[in-house]
Amino acid sequence: MTKVYYKEAVAAFVVFDVTRATTYEAVEIWKSDLDSKVFLPNGSPIPAVLLANKVS
Repeated sequence: MTKVYYKEAVAAFVVFDVTRATTYEAVEIWKSDLDSKVFLPNGSPIPAVLLANKVS
């Protein structure tokens, strides 16, 4: 994702699909990307919540 996508974010949800293992495997990559592009005013990374999703 581009830095513009994260503009003014103060928190994030990282969501993966429990029926697709590849989405869970990508969680670390997504969080690393987020942490490299957006910070709180004090310089720390924004908080993030990991969510598992499954729609039946």
